[in-house]
Order: sequence, then structure tokens, then C-alpha cells
Amino acid sequence: MAIDLHKKVEKAGIILKKQGIGNPPVLRVGAAWDISGSARSMYYDGEMQEAMNHVLGIAMAFDPSHQLDNFVFDDKHAQLPVPATPKNFETYIHDQVLNEDKIRKWGTTCYAGVIHQMQDHYFGKHHSLLGMFHKKKEKIDHLPALCFMFTDGANNMEDHEPARRAFERAAGYPVFFCLVGIGHGGGFPFLREMESSESDCEFVNLSDIRISDEDLYNKIVSPKLIRWLQTYKTLN
Repeated sequence: MAIDLHKKVEKAGIILKKQGIGNPPVLRVGAAWDISGSARSMYYDGEMQEAMNHVLGIAMAFDPSHQLDNFVFDDKHAQLPVPATPKNFETYIHDQVLNEDKIRKWGTTCYAGVIHQMQDHYFGKHHSLLGMFHKKKEKIDHLPALCFMFTDGANNMEDHEPARRAFERAAGYPVFFCLVGIGHGGGFPFLREMESSESDCEFVNLSDIRISDEDLYNKIVSPKLIRWLQTYKTLN
């Protein structure tokens, strides 16, 4: 059965409108995907492809270019050179991840590197000191970014402090992180800590990644995200 992305965009728009965002702000949207060893089965059985389809649908509600920038991480990280679009999405995970030998896969789990890489992609490395030393939002001449991260497990203990610094650095940027934990993941204590300590960061726990568009969008479009979107809706 063909996947209708326009229906996904419509569903995302309805949920946003119910929460007071009838005219969504223009954002850039990116997603980071866990390719550690424990997530391997979710790639081969199509779960990550389904999740990417969901996220592309909500990305299209915000980004007029109708593209989703994608990043992958285990204890290394990389940006996929080709974004997901309506033209290539149906086999995207197979083509850009599983069939790409240059992408290192199935290691252990670290968050810090990919969080920095997403910020650098959207805001440039020349703003790094700004993000590190200023907690308040600064006027940066870039579109805001909505960044998703999907993971099935906790990060390595040695990654906790570097990842904490990476999220703290984001305080100087117009960026919102939606952290999606799949399954139990030991309760995802680190991601829950980031949600409680960072104003522009939320944690969503899914027992199973195979859910409907409506279920995922209702979980993602939280009061915390709505408050952030209201800050930037005048940037259309």
C-alpha cells in the first residue's frame, strides 16, 4: 500500500491547530537515529523506516522545502548526505543506512557527538562559544530548528557529561529537542534528566515504535513544544 505523506501532514496540522498553532512557524527539521547494536533489528524489520515516515510527515508541516535532514549515531556519528523527501522516502533507510557501507553501524550508544553535529549543521560552528556561555536565547540569524532523536537505549556512562554539555550548549540556539526513547531502555534516566533540566527539550517514551501517526504526533506535540512554537510563530 502506497504511503500518503499528505495525509500525515494533514494529521500533524490538525493536532497542531487543536493546540493553538493554526499557522505553524517555518522551521528546519532534523532527526538523529540510533544505529547501535541493540537497535539493529528495528532497521531490518522496517520499524525505523516507519518512524522516519512519521517524522517526515510532521517535518513537512513546518519546512516548505519538504525535507528531513537525517543523522545517525552509535559511539560515532554522521550526517546522511541526502535528506529524506517525498521523492525518496519509501526506501530511504535501506538506501541511505543499511545499504551504505561508509556508515559505521552497530556500536555502543553515545549522544554527545550527534547533538553537537546537529547544532553545527543548523547554526554553524562559529556560534559554539555563544551556546556554551549564554543560557538566555540570543538573536541568531538562522531559522529555528526542531530536532528529533530516536534511541532504544541509554548512553554510555562516559558519555553522560559530554552529552550534558552538548544539551547545555543548545541553550544559546533557537532549537527544540524531542528525545524519543523506544522500549524500556533502563527507564532512560539521562533523557528524563535532560527534559527536566533543559527548557527546550522534551522526552517521549514509546513502548513500541509501530504506532499510528495520530498517536505519535499527539505525544510529540506536548505543552512544552507548543510553548516553544508560540515563541517562533511570528517568524513566518
